[in-house]
Amino acid sequence: MSIHEREVKWHNFVGLVSEFGLQYPYIYRGEAETWEHPLDTSLHRRIRALADNHQKKIEYRTEFELLRDEAAVQRIFMSGAYQHLRSEVLPINGNRFDWWCLMQHYGAPTRLLDWTWSPLVAAYFACIDKREQDGSIWFLYIPNLSKRMLRIDDTRPPASDREFEEYYLRPDAPQLVLPAAPFKRTDRMIAQQTVMSVSRSVKASQYLILKDTFADQNDSLGFGRMIIKAADKAQFIARLARLNVTGNVLFPGIDGLGKHVGQLLSDNILGLH
Repeated sequence: MSIHEREVKWHNFVGLVSEFGLQYPYIYRGEAETWEHPLDTSLHRRIRALADNHQKKIEYRTEFELLRDEAAVQRIFMSGAYQHLRSEVLPINGNRFDWWCLMQHYGAPTRLLDWTWSPLVAAYFACIDKREQDGSIWFLYIPNLSKRMLRIDDTRPPASDREFEEYYLRPDAPQLVLPAAPFKRTDRMIAQQTVMSVSRSVKASQYLILKDTFADQNDSLGFGRMIIKAADKAQFIARLARLNVTGNVLFPGIDGLGKHVGQLLSDNILGLH
């Protein structure tokens, strides 16, 4: 069965998220275009790009190869992060999952996906870029996901490096998607109300796992997406700005201010034309 999907205008969107509840237990993810491979991780996207350059396609790479690539990327990021980030945001005792979260948040390729507790934040990311293309707001009901994942495998999350390797770094790891959050959060993570999802299998598609998990759709609002047409993106951004959901708020610091000013000019909110 196909996933739950509907096209929304601003008023539909507000009504739907009110039905969901403003925050917990739903999480949301905004994507600025409707990808060929939806909910694709940055690690998978980078490897697909390699395939375009006549490298081995991800479908034909073994789990061993993907785990090797993932480990190499993490080593490089860890060795350089100390030069750029404050010590208080660096993971405690080398916690590897927290390193994944930090890598994900700063654009390094990982097996994680960024989500948010806020539907408004997700709407911002669905609409702010790629204005010529339709955007998507994915939604996921956490309690039902957790129940269904536990029925497949009830192993508790790792509490040590050895358990981490057994849990996430096995070539035969089960195809499960789990919600997770880092122990330490940056200012940007706090502003964006960030939560992550992670696949225990490095090769598995999170989209396909979630689609299969919610295939019966007895709870028709357990997993799906809202489509925002390209022509409606500007209205969404204008409405979000009135609610103070802007680049200046979501990206604390001077880079966020720059994003916000650029948005004002692009959307003719400055009244210069």
